[in-house]
Amino acid sequence: SSREQLDDILMATTLRLLLIDGNRGFAERAMQAAAQTDAGLLYTFAEAALHWYDAARLARPLHVLPGADGTFAAEGLRRYLEQRGISVLYPAQIHAIRGGATRDENRVVSLPTSSGKTLIAEFRIAAGLSRHPGSRALYVAPYRMLARQVERTFRGGLAPLGITVKDLGSGFDPSFRPDESGLPDVSICTPERLDALLRLSSADSAAGAEADALFASASVVVFDELQLVGRPGRGPRLELVLARMRAKYPQMLFLGLSAASQGADDGSRWLTGGEAIAGATRPTGTLEILWETDGTLRQRVDPRPTTVGRLPRSRALDDAASLLLRLDSRYWPALAVETSRQSAESLAQKVTQLS
Repeated sequence: SSREQLDDILMATTLRLLLIDGNRGFAERAMQAAAQTDAGLLYTFAEAALHWYDAARLARPLHVLPGADGTFAAEGLRRYLEQRGISVLYPAQIHAIRGGATRDENRVVSLPTSSGKTLIAEFRIAAGLSRHPGSRALYVAPYRMLARQVERTFRGGLAPLGITVKDLGSGFDPSFRPDESGLPDVSICTPERLDALLRLSSADSAAGAEADALFASASVVVFDELQLVGRPGRGPRLELVLARMRAKYPQMLFLGLSAASQGADDGSRWLTGGEAIAGATRPTGTLEILWETDGTLRQRVDPRPTTVGRLPRSRALDDAASLLLRLDSRYWPALAVETSRQSAESLAQKVTQLS
């Protein structure tokens, strides 16, 4: 009918003006007209669009960051946020920022996977280097691949501020040779590389002086995957490196990034003396299915797991490879997590053989 067509036009116009022009007035008038003509669908749509628009506006970086950290009120950082091109922040990110993650404080952020912890670290580095001209930042990533990913992200994200970023490598290599441009503003490395540089900083040599300057000028050290500290394997080494850094360079401030796991508050109290910033929910949905050794498939949901099917099992390696290849292409790319590099390489070879 013509009435339905008119309502459709009004709904489309309401959405267009909100998205493109940020015009709330038309939506409000559409709600008034809908109330007068008993157009329930139009009223509900316009009201929902207004609620969405207001929530998105309050979640914009230019609204959240200056309100939580006055450093971002500076013109240079406001331009950086505009050029960064981020429309809205996740609730978890807003929670962490308002909790002090970007301020000159020792903080641990414990949030679920895919909650945007790396962006929080970028904001902390941008704010810290702006507050302390001439200072530097260190980012410690536990895995080589993660270090490379962070380097790419930071190089693009921090470029508007003219901040230089460099991956210092991995492994226990005592050499340290900054290029002709000198030390970068943001250095990224693995814990093993950090350990080597920390030892080198005590050496009476040109390289030792460069390493010492790197640590002495660091206004913040970001330690990713902090939940690994205290766990078997690399945990004791990570803890020892952090303890030595804190003892030798007491002026350092730390931002720990941790998955939302048990023991996050214990790690935070050890590193910062306070509780971790936690409690936010994951922004993306997850479907967890446990494939038990008897072949039962159980979906992990509250209040109790639910059996959803059965799939015969044989050897763990063959099962993992078969499951990856069974996935519908809509769910690619898929990520398989193994407990060791050897197991990961064996799984990759098996998938290659079967595909």
